[in-house]
Amino acid sequence: MYRIAVIDDEPKILKGLTDLLRKEFSGQAEIESFQTTSALLEYAKEHQIDILITDISMPDMDGLKLSVKLRMKYPFLKIIIISGYSRFDYAKTAISLQVCEYLLKPVDHEKMIGVVNRAIQELDSAKLAQLDMVSPEESRQYYEMMMIRAIRYSDDESLGWLKHYGFESCAMCFLLFEFTPHPGLNDNVLFQETFRFLRPTGYHQMFIQVSPFRFLLVTPQEKDGLRRIEKFLERQKRHSVRCSVGISRPVLSCEEIQTAYHQALSMVKMELYHSENRVYEYHAAATPDYDCEKLSLAILNHLISSEEEKLDRDILDLFTRFKQDHLDILRLQEVLKNVIEQMQPILFHNGVAGEEFEEVTIQLDLIDQYHLLAELEEDFVRFLNKMKDKIIVVKNLRLEQNLDQAIDYMKTYFYQDLSLEEVADHAGLNASYFSTTFKKYTGSNFVAYLMSLRIEHAKRLLRDPNYKILQIAQESGFHDTRYFAKIFKKNVGITPSEYRNIVLQLNKKS
Repeated sequence: MYRIAVIDDEPKILKGLTDLLRKEFSGQAEIESFQTTSALLEYAKEHQIDILITDISMPDMDGLKLSVKLRMKYPFLKIIIISGYSRFDYAKTAISLQVCEYLLKPVDHEKMIGVVNRAIQELDSAKLAQLDMVSPEESRQYYEMMMIRAIRYSDDESLGWLKHYGFESCAMCFLLFEFTPHPGLNDNVLFQETFRFLRPTGYHQMFIQVSPFRFLLVTPQEKDGLRRIEKFLERQKRHSVRCSVGISRPVLSCEEIQTAYHQALSMVKMELYHSENRVYEYHAAATPDYDCEKLSLAILNHLISSEEEKLDRDILDLFTRFKQDHLDILRLQEVLKNVIEQMQPILFHNGVAGEEFEEVTIQLDLIDQYHLLAELEEDFVRFLNKMKDKIIVVKNLRLEQNLDQAIDYMKTYFYQDLSLEEVADHAGLNASYFSTTFKKYTGSNFVAYLMSLRIEHAKRLLRDPNYKILQIAQESGFHDTRYFAKIFKKNVGITPSEYRNIVLQLNKKS
């Protein structure tokens, strides 16, 4: 009996799915439900999970990260994603995890039942293959499944299985075929056409799809193999189909499988720097050095100061160097991740929250999905512009808070000999910058605003006949009654005494 784990932080949805599955798959599977990823991960330490049904958006860990963790422990885990969002970055990650289905909420019950049925059938087929109770075709499918597992996880079980069934009997090469998607191009049709052209039916040869528009040929070394591949690429070019092929070094042991795949991947992704169809054979090359700390500081400096032209130049120079160096995809990923990691603490200090980095982190995790360097550069620039806009919003908010703090200080101590420098220092701002922004914020310069506070206070005191003019002047920040009278008349239009007489007369009438 299989075990299905259902996780959703919304109790009503979780109960609905759990009840549905228990009703439909009674006798076929045990259904376990969880509201938190921590509870599920703790359960998974002691119990094997065959099918995972997970919501994406959860408070403690999103469903995609949970899927990756469980897939590492259970490589044949069937994953079904449910989400209230049809976001492209989520869908791309789901594709890379080879999930069974990506379902949008509200979940259609019939569709969910159909997806779970299909997952159970696939698990049944894999179990039969392990028992050698299958046809040659089914055995081949299991062989391919073990190869994919060895490529992704290089775990002892898959490597031992491949070794037992003779994978090390001859030197094997990994050839990765990468097609650039465009409207009208169907990867299933491409797979069949490529299979027919290559005819990989020999001993231990296999041709499998590892992701959309990416196919892997595992084959013994052939003298005329390269020429056949070049003919295939010429044929694709005549049909306006862009395709590249990356070839690894020969693999002599199962332990080299994952390395060989990465070699083929790094070669096929040389398509980032070239527009023509071609074959790239792996060769060890010196790794160019990139000072990620220096790069991130330069970008940060121009990002925080909103110097757009200099920021554009930083990015252009960085990606131009990538192109000149023909940087391999894994090193390219490492450099960009390091640059962003170096930036993160300073951006966080400038008000950019951690979740703002999720999208670019997902994009870099899926960097091998890009076919043109310009596309990657465009997404990286979009991320930086998003950070810049966020910083501007936060800076404006903080500036408003600083100016409000300055105004509160002036309202409290207006009667003292306040200077612009003193108030600016209290607000944590440079005096010159404070003077400019204060005028924009209040509509008055510092001196005029301070004087208006003093005049308004004097008006309030003038309404009380018990206060003498000298006392009012001093308590309002004027040390000279003549100067007080002059400034008051300039702002109000009449002298303090005249103002008092008018106010008192109006009070008597009322």
